[in-house]
Amino acid sequence: MDRVLQPSEQTSLAEAPYADNEAYLQDELTRLDYMIHIHRLRSGSASALLADPSAGHVGSEDAQRQAFNVLEARMLRRTMLSKHAGVHLALPRLALLFRLSEIERLVLMIALAPELDLNYAKQYADMQHDAARTMPSVELAMQLLQTRRPGRMLAQAILDPSANLVKFRLLRLHASDSSPYLGSRGLCADSQIANYIIGMEQLDGRLGTAAYFAEGLPDPDIAWLHEDLLGRMQKLIRSQLDPSGALNRKLMFVFSGETGSWKRRSAEAVCRELGISLLIGDIAKMLDHPMTFAECLFLLCREAHLHPAALCLLHSDSLFAHPDRHSKEIAAFLDAMELFPNLIFVLGTRAWPALKACGNEGLIDVAFELPGPELRRELWNRLAAPVPMEERVDLAAVADKFRFTPGRIQNAMTMARNLAIWRDPVQARVSMKDLQASCCAQPEHALDRLADPLTPVGTLRDLILPPDQIKRLQEIIDQVKYRSVVHGEWGFRKKLSRGVGLNILLHGPPGTGKTMAAEVIANELELDLYRINLAQVVSKYIGETEKNLHAVFQGAEDSRAMLFFDEADALFGKRTEAKDALDRHANTEIAFLLQQMEEYDGITILATNLLHNMDAAFIRRMQYSIEFPIPDDSQRREIWKAMFPDEAPRHESIDYGFLARQFHISGGHIKNVVLSAAFLAAKEGRPIGMEHLIPSVKREMDKTGKLTSKEDFGAYYALLGGSGP
Repeated sequence: MDRVLQPSEQTSLAEAPYADNEAYLQDELTRLDYMIHIHRLRSGSASALLADPSAGHVGSEDAQRQAFNVLEARMLRRTMLSKHAGVHLALPRLALLFRLSEIERLVLMIALAPELDLNYAKQYADMQHDAARTMPSVELAMQLLQTRRPGRMLAQAILDPSANLVKFRLLRLHASDSSPYLGSRGLCADSQIANYIIGMEQLDGRLGTAAYFAEGLPDPDIAWLHEDLLGRMQKLIRSQLDPSGALNRKLMFVFSGETGSWKRRSAEAVCRELGISLLIGDIAKMLDHPMTFAECLFLLCREAHLHPAALCLLHSDSLFAHPDRHSKEIAAFLDAMELFPNLIFVLGTRAWPALKACGNEGLIDVAFELPGPELRRELWNRLAAPVPMEERVDLAAVADKFRFTPGRIQNAMTMARNLAIWRDPVQARVSMKDLQASCCAQPEHALDRLADPLTPVGTLRDLILPPDQIKRLQEIIDQVKYRSVVHGEWGFRKKLSRGVGLNILLHGPPGTGKTMAAEVIANELELDLYRINLAQVVSKYIGETEKNLHAVFQGAEDSRAMLFFDEADALFGKRTEAKDALDRHANTEIAFLLQQMEEYDGITILATNLLHNMDAAFIRRMQYSIEFPIPDDSQRREIWKAMFPDEAPRHESIDYGFLARQFHISGGHIKNVVLSAAFLAAKEGRPIGMEHLIPSVKREMDKTGKLTSKEDFGAYYALLGGSGP
């Protein structure tokens, strides 16, 4: 134990600021030494302690009290001088942050002393007459505090659960095995608080990877993208700062927007500009932490208050999207937000209603909208500036096609760069194909669960349809290609109250090319094509179908995919008179689907074999309704020829004219016939001929329920062998 200074020695020292935090703590321990001496003198055990002459002259209890008072006055003056000199003293700073009285500071030092010097643990054990009791009990702390004559009731009051020492968990109270009373409980400083007072200001290690400090590096992209938004937030925060730099009131900014909207980077930019540290906590990780969520969040908020720093909470959706599952955690969240008066940023895809309970007075909703077409193009150009590109790369086309958040644009550019490096490590140049692949890999959406991806193939030249149908399909393609001109440059977007997408109805008998037409449109526009899996989307449970449909259209928004509803009459059927709850539910689903289609900015294609079964409201709202008729003789002849790949061996005797005239079947059925004939020919090791096609036609007609006669096959009837009609 350090030597106790006598009054004459103390007054002879020139008063000056403390050199550092360690010098201050030495005086705190010296003050504790006086308290221990006075307690021992009072209990008659001082002689045993001070048998060593080097310990100094003990003197009377009054003399020790006088020396104690002189030291306290000197510490107070030096602490004030240190504050003006900018010397950081951890314990006075802690006391200011958590509004601790002088008595509470002494209690904290009594509990902390063994962490600084193990001799205090031995002394506490000696004073409590128990070698195992190395931490001070509440009773011992009360006895030591008699130096300041606080009174037993005051000492007990500062250890009440509502008092700051316990409320902010600066101290921990350990239960005694031998007694249930408060006086027998042991006092121990919280480990992180002990580290802070000693001068170790690192983040609480118990939080692990759930928390970290923002690096504070310059971020020119975010300053450019959200310049107005960041400026308004900075102005608001500055207006609430007092001369010391502390907030006059709590401010909570609730940032909502899609993943990749640069919400976190915006919070970092605001704090960086204001010179405020930013502590970032991950709610999703805290929910999976070995500690309880409430304990994690409390420690995180206390860290933000302690350093001090603004607090940024990521992934609020993981908590607030499941109020039934996380009711206790949400209550703990609201309590923590109320307890600590920090500057707080809460980040998620939505401004969840439960957040409104955090005090509306200081709560500010900030919505991060998706960048518009012009802003997306400029962002692509900025992020692509340092990346080597092939000359044929059209960033404007990529920006128009993929309605991405800034974060996804940046991720796509990084991935495209990596693809180029993998292809050519020496002269890596990003191609249009690299950008297409990286953009398609970005979104995380429900389409993979609720829809089947189709590989778009073919062009308009591959479609064998009447000229009017081909012309209408070309108009659809042109509308998408030139939408940026009409909607953007020419200003027509401002005249449209809902989405700027296209809703297309393709109707006609089975096999007439509706699916192939959808593939051609997607291929011509270089769009992903998803066929909606109605078995996965439609649910018998009320509300589930709407939820699935919303997920489908949200996924399509993320990826700019083209949606294809095959056999759409099953989902878009006619609404009926609401005779019962099921009828009302079905009608609600149809109305919801209609709303989603109108708000979607992409392409939605409905295909049906039964136009008369479709709801009239859908038909009226289709920008295009294209009929796919059964092909005539000349069209069927072309379809028969087109179904054979160039590599397939064909006998020169194939009579395409006969097949087209005699069998009035659609392209889908012709494809089945040709494929079946190819397998028959492959088995025989011969080119595909009429001897393979005629039996295949017969089986296809039988399969579809179409009656055939001997006359239908004419001279080729003999090729049926014994299987003819």
